[in-house]
Amino acid sequence: MKRRVMLVAIAVILCSLVVAGGTLAYFTATSRPVNQVSTGKISITLHEQYGEEGENLVPNPQKLISKNVWVENNQDSGAAYVRIQVTKGWYEGRHNDKFLETPLELPVDNIVLKLNPAQWFYHEDEDGNGWYYYRQPLAAGESSGRLFSGFTFMPLSQLTEDQITDAADLQNVTDNDYKGLHAHIDVRAEAVQAVAGAVEHEWQMTCDQNGNLLDPAEQPDGGEAPEEGGEPDDGENPEEGTDPAEPEV
Repeated sequence: MKRRVMLVAIAVILCSLVVAGGTLAYFTATSRPVNQVSTGKISITLHEQYGEEGENLVPNPQKLISKNVWVENNQDSGAAYVRIQVTKGWYEGRHNDKFLETPLELPVDNIVLKLNPAQWFYHEDEDGNGWYYYRQPLAAGESSGRLFSGFTFMPLSQLTEDQITDAADLQNVTDNDYKGLHAHIDVRAEAVQAVAGAVEHEWQMTCDQNGNLLDPAEQPDGGEAPEEGGEPDDGENPEEGTDPAEPEV
C-alpha cells in the first residue's frame, strides 16, 4: 500500500475582551506569524489575517471584526485534503502573547464565528474531536476558501438556539462573568495526501466520483453541524496585496 503522509500546522489567534456593565464594550485582537510545515510530499501553510484595508477596528458590541483563516497548499506539495480544528476559550490574562493559566470553565458560545459552510463542513471524528473539512482537494499552489472571515462577541441573551451548545451551561452565567477576561481562538490545520484510500484511512471520510469529500451530515443518518452567527461567507480569500504571503484570488 502506498505510504500515506499527514501533517499538522498550528496557528493561534489571540483576542482580548473587556466587558463592562453586562455589555460587550471593548476588545482587541492580535495574531502570531503564519505557520508553515512540511513533511514528505505535503507542504501547507495556515494563514490568518486580522482586519481589512480601511476597516475601523475599534469594536462595538456585536460588531463583526474581520478575521480570515485559510490553508495554502504550497507549490512544492502534492495534492492534499485539509481540515481545521477551532478551539475557543476564556482566560483571566496573558503575558507576551502567552496565557497564564488553563482556560476558565465558562461557556464559549458567545464567541461567534462567521463561517463558510459552502466550502467547509463540520464533523466530529471517532474520538469526538470536531473538525472543519474543506470539501475539495487542493492542488499544488492552491489555497482553500476561508474557513471563517470574522468573529464577534454576542451577549448571552441574544444567542440563538442554534448557537448554544448546551443551554444548561448558561443557566448560572451572565455577561458580567466575562468582565476583564481574554478570549482565545486556537486554529490547528491538518493535511493528508490526496491519493487513493488515504483520506478514508486517516480521517474515515469518503469521496464522491469527483474526489470531493462527502459531508456525513448530508448522508442518510448523518449528524448535524453546529451553526455560528453571520451570513454565509462568499468563500473568497482576502484581496491580493494586503499581505505578501496571501494567495491569489
